[in-house]
Amino acid sequence: MGIRIALGAMRGDVVWMILREALTLVLIGIAIGVPAALALSRFASSHISGLLFGLTATDPLTIAAARRADPDEADPLRRDQPLLAEF
Repeated sequence: MGIRIALGAMRGDVVWMILREALTLVLIGIAIGVPAALALSRFASSHISGLLFGLTATDPLTIAAARRADPDEADPLRRDQPLLAEF
C-alpha cells in the first residue's frame, strides 16, 4: 500500500483496492458459510428429532428456554441428591 502511494497512486484507488479485497473475502465467507450452516442445521434437526419427541432444531420455545437457563440454578438440585456411593 505504501509503495503504491509512493509511486503516485491516488488515495481513492488504494482505498478501493483494500475494500475490494475485503469484500471479496466477505462474499466468499458468506458463500461457504450459509450453505454449510443450512446443511448442518438440517443434519442436526434430523438427529435431534430422533432423540427428543416432537422437538425441532428451530423450536422457538426451546431456544428461548435454553437461553434463559442458568447453570447455577441446577446447583441446589444437584446438592440435594445423594451420591451413589452413600448407600
